[in-house]
Amino acid sequence: MRVKKEEAQSIFEKLQIKFRSKKHNYGWFRYEGRPILPVYFSHGKGDMPGKVGDKFWQSFKINEDQFRALRDCPLSREGYAEVLKEKKLI
Repeated sequence: MRVKKEEAQSIFEKLQIKFRSKKHNYGWFRYEGRPILPVYFSHGKGDMPGKVGDKFWQSFKINEDQFRALRDCPLSREGYAEVLKEKKLI
């Protein structure tokens, strides 16, 4: 799946992931103050190449349809946390 860098940044904002910028934009999805999942994406412009985009959305531990919902806004931060609870990751 192709993922644009702007979409990745938007997802980071939606999930309230504070990232630091080094070689990659790197951060943790936190729930109730605890770090749950590490996520990152590389600097640069344009789309993430195929496998990089796939690794990015898979790092959220959700399927492709759920990732599309997260990217396109029907899935909120709270909804994402519920998905992770169902998967026993929280």
